[in-house]
Amino acid sequence: MKIIYSADSHMGSWIQMNRIVKDLKDRGHEVIRCCGYYHPSEGELEWCWDGFDSLHELYKGLKGTSQRAVIKKITEETEGLGIDLILSDNESIMSNIGTTLGIEVWQCSYSYSQVGINRFLKGNSRYRAINDLNRRTICRLPASRKLIYSFLGDLDYSNSIKIKNGYEWVRPYCYMKKSNGDNNMAILNDDRRRDKLEALFRGQNEKIKIFGKRKDEDEYIKFLKESSWYFCLGATSYLADAIYSGIKRIVVSPRLDDMESLMNAKYISKLKIGHDLGQIEKMGSYGLIEFEKTFKYNNRMFIGAEDIKLKDKLNPLLGDLM
Repeated sequence: MKIIYSADSHMGSWIQMNRIVKDLKDRGHEVIRCCGYYHPSEGELEWCWDGFDSLHELYKGLKGTSQRAVIKKITEETEGLGIDLILSDNESIMSNIGTTLGIEVWQCSYSYSQVGINRFLKGNSRYRAINDLNRRTICRLPASRKLIYSFLGDLDYSNSIKIKNGYEWVRPYCYMKKSNGDNNMAILNDDRRRDKLEALFRGQNEKIKIFGKRKDEDEYIKFLKESSWYFCLGATSYLADAIYSGIKRIVVSPRLDDMESLMNAKYISKLKIGHDLGQIEKMGSYGLIEFEKTFKYNNRMFIGAEDIKLKDKLNPLLGDLM
């Protein structure tokens, strides 16, 4: 099967893309990537694309007629590729092109938790402003299937977290390693924040193993098995690693301009499965006090038994077309 994987530029798009595309390719499918993700070392967006030279032109910042012309060119290129499915992570351009060409489009994104669930997780939070941010854009995305890419559907709270008609839960691609150690680990996949956060970690008595965006996967998995404290910046895939591995203390420090990390910080705090520190490097001495508390905080784990991995959602369609 020939699939286009298309994603927007939220902080967790890079790791989500890597894990999903690797699985699809391992199972023999051809995947064309056209997705954007943050390039933290340069503070700008980095795009990867396969076979779409015109995407490079589009994201140089072309405006008006020129941009429309480039989108027309991408549409023509896509039409000749024989695409069976567009799998989109909240990305509008390729989603709309696919709909125009009659290609099936599945939206698979954390963002659907904002519009596809009931009000159980809404209401008061330290990030109330995000409740309506980008809602209209998300609702306008074309999709024949709307998959909520989130750990929320696997929690015992899922009896209270109701999804609306037309939406489906999908478990994030993640490691499940049954952690039983006492190590401390942090995944800092945003280089713009890494130096300040590392300086904060050095001031603690606790020893913390730090992993960056391009990490050694074997070493990362080893620490998942041996850690009881896990710090991340709110990317869905990394947060799922900690939750499904049963790590006792999960800590999130979201970036205030990234919707994904803010939403996940809000969810884990309300459900009491982790600790939301806020953007701690901006909080001075108060942030240090809150940070020290996290080493004594134990999560309540509510993981259920449902098996709703994305590959199980893909199998029926892929089986018919292989």
